[in-house]
Amino acid sequence: MSAYAALRAQDVRPKSPFEPPSPQSSLLEGFSSHSNFTPTLENTIYTSTSIFLGLDTTNHIVAVGAYELLVHRGRILVNNLHEIKEGAVHPIVLCYSQSPLVICATQECTSRTERSKPGKNGNLEPKVNGLMPKFTTVIELRNLSTGLPALAQYCPLLKTMHYRPTSTYTFKLVMEPEDNLFAVFYTAQTIKSINALTKLSTTPTSTPESVVVIGSKNCGKSTLGKSLLNNMTNTINNPVAYMDLDPSNSEFSIPGTISVTVHSEPTFGLHFCQTNALKERRNKFCYYGFNSAGDLPEHYMKCCRILVEFYTLYLYPQGIPLIVNTPGWVRGLGKDFLLEITSLINPSLVVYLTHNDTISVGDFEAEEFESQDNPDDEVISGLTCKNLITLKATRIAPKVTPSLIKLHNRLTYFHHMKSAFKFDFVRHILFTPPTKLYFNRNSPESLAGICDLGFDLDVANSPEHILQFTETSLMGLCLVPTANTKMRSNNILGPQVIECVHPEKVVFVCLCMVHSVNTKDGYINVYLPCFPQQISESTSPYLENGHRFILIRGEGEIPPVEILMPQLISDDTAIPYATQEPKMRIGGIWKARKNLGRKNQK
Repeated sequence: MSAYAALRAQDVRPKSPFEPPSPQSSLLEGFSSHSNFTPTLENTIYTSTSIFLGLDTTNHIVAVGAYELLVHRGRILVNNLHEIKEGAVHPIVLCYSQSPLVICATQECTSRTERSKPGKNGNLEPKVNGLMPKFTTVIELRNLSTGLPALAQYCPLLKTMHYRPTSTYTFKLVMEPEDNLFAVFYTAQTIKSINALTKLSTTPTSTPESVVVIGSKNCGKSTLGKSLLNNMTNTINNPVAYMDLDPSNSEFSIPGTISVTVHSEPTFGLHFCQTNALKERRNKFCYYGFNSAGDLPEHYMKCCRILVEFYTLYLYPQGIPLIVNTPGWVRGLGKDFLLEITSLINPSLVVYLTHNDTISVGDFEAEEFESQDNPDDEVISGLTCKNLITLKATRIAPKVTPSLIKLHNRLTYFHHMKSAFKFDFVRHILFTPPTKLYFNRNSPESLAGICDLGFDLDVANSPEHILQFTETSLMGLCLVPTANTKMRSNNILGPQVIECVHPEKVVFVCLCMVHSVNTKDGYINVYLPCFPQQISESTSPYLENGHRFILIRGEGEIPPVEILMPQLISDDTAIPYATQEPKMRIGGIWKARKNLGRKNQK
């Protein structure tokens, strides 16, 4: 039975309001690397800030950069899946670490009732719209200024992450194939499955659906989960919860956290997280502090249980469906995580993106023994779920290394401005005064202490290590009940070190970069991602209820560019460094061996 047929075989339910659109058949044949649209005097109008395009049902465009997408007439499909109707406006920010969108006109013409209006005699009269009357679909790509291109000067390591405009437009139509640039592609089976899942989740019922997406790394889990989220929020008024349990890929989570967030609108480009975790009460962030679930597995599973409990207690009763993205790890400890996660959630459906017989694009190379070491029946055995479907994974070689993606996410988090798509990479963060967090005070707003995750600080015999541990590190600013601030020792040189607090007692506020510790006056200089007034307003109810601030450190790496300001260092200063760029050797490129000890290796 196909995945689509399996979903259709569910119990009889009330009719869903969602009707899937017909995809463009030419885009089902394979990946699109560029637009098949040729600008002419008839189908293109250029203004100083935007471009108007008239599309036929055979046209599709691929664009990079940042832009606002406006539909002036007709309907379009984004990624051959998401239908956008006339009058809609969507801001879209893209970067080269992800596949760009493909935009096409629908196969179906706009219905007469939508294209016409009642006249004086009650008869339907055509809508008057003189903009490119020959075309059933007219869209506009409008400039969207974000400040992200300045990231190339702020952090040269990320110079290829975002499109840097060479004209008056903040975006570019991709008219010719480019190296390793492929738009989002879905097979007909995947499109049917996503639409069937959307229809199932939007059907009126007393029990909201839950979908868990699993698969190995680079198989498209995050893309599929986000597409399902966009499809649901684009077609129904009901919000949808997204549980991001992959700490290495934190598009929907603040860096260093795993989360469950509620969404009411689709995000077709990059999603930028709120800087203040307490801003939206329906969102829950757990500070994990590391980039891999295997770095601190016991603490990771505690955080997962907290998120599942939060959804069960507060979101599930509201009828909010759930989508879960899991770590890209299907064997060993990763399989143990999947077993426990599915046991906690007991999802309506598990979507498994198989790595066997996959669609590989570009120069992607799978591990030699991956299919032999991970047969599908072993991966899905033991999982707790009501239904399970298997889809072909689409695997593309990553354009950017994971370490650079982590660096990008942290920089955009700390340089995010009040506007949803505005970033300040012109003024260096060291030019702004830090916020002072006072310690060793009895004030409820002072810092109760610091807490370490995965470290064994000998605070009794080496109190000076606390300063080394604290300064120039990335930490989570959190709130805990005063009763949970038990001191490990009395430190007279700096902030107190408290016993490790159980995650369920911790209220995460935001990340902060610790610059230095002033032991004489008793405060810590920190850089926050948002204004201190915003932090004060959101934390006041907790402080009045007997909570105290603490700092929790995990992996703790600050982006080097935030501390080593290039303008303050002379050209002849020798500073040791590590680079993420692969270096050539005789016969190829240095690669770390990650698959030693395979069970099938004799």
